[in-house]
Amino acid sequence: MALCVFGIALLLAKPRFWGLCLLLSLELLLMAFNFSEETKLFGQRYLVTPVFTLCTGPAFYLFVRHLVVPEHRWTMREAIHFLPALFSLPFTHYSNLVIGLGSVSLIAYGLAAYYWLRKYSLSSQAISSAALDMQLTWLVKIMCIFALLGITDTIRLNLQSQLGYTINSVWYFFHQTAVLLLY
Repeated sequence: MALCVFGIALLLAKPRFWGLCLLLSLELLLMAFNFSEETKLFGQRYLVTPVFTLCTGPAFYLFVRHLVVPEHRWTMREAIHFLPALFSLPFTHYSNLVIGLGSVSLIAYGLAAYYWLRKYSLSSQAISSAALDMQLTWLVKIMCIFALLGITDTIRLNLQSQLGYTINSVWYFFHQTAVLLLY
């Protein structure tokens, strides 16, 4: 959680990286809610964490969009992407359904982010002789790694009842560590 706060503090002054700040903020909130749910710290009676599966896709898409189109300003209209997560809050007791919808959302937003990366790549090739230097191939590679992490985490989430607490916790720890390293 401290790494997320530190990353946000470093990047908040740069509007082009507000998308990354959004991703780090979501990761911070996810870890805080996870801790609260596991320890019953606030005595909450329902899960909140499944909702975050519906937030990751839009946040990553907005990060990519603002990274490749730096003149694009952040607006309140972009909050519409997070409405499914908000509307799913009362239904988190159907966690597998919410997680399934989050997986579909992640795929759709991943494809939309890839569209913007592809558009950026084609545009940079058309206007610059240094197009290879301007390509964001590193981001495409990170997207592929995130896709693999998403698949393995979806498997973990759907097998939680069969895995047992220890295996599930260790798997989740390594997943979160990998996500933070990628951010």
